[in-house]
Amino acid sequence: MLVERAWCTVGFVIVGTKSFIARILQKTLGGGMRQVGILCAATLVALQENVGKLGNDHKNAKTLAEGLNKIKGLKVDVASVETNIVYVEILEGSNITRFKLGKIM
Repeated sequence: MLVERAWCTVGFVIVGTKSFIARILQKTLGGGMRQVGILCAATLVALQENVGKLGNDHKNAKTLAEGLNKIKGLKVDVASVETNIVYVEILEGSNITRFKLGKIM
């Protein structure tokens, strides 16, 4: 299938023909956003220029997860990190808060 258009809202990308996206999905999933053009542009750049970089991103995420998991008060399921998404749990009783972690990161 030739992709005529990629439509993006924050958090996910939907790819299909222009008519498929316009008629079925845009209004249903928030396509009325004024920023949708900017988000689509970012999506197209990501698809055209950054797909080849994903492998390195995934390795970096694994390294980050391993490092964060060594910090007392943080817990990361390193085995679950397969992409560039890392979930970090701040353990109860830790002197680290989400705000402090965010600032440090």
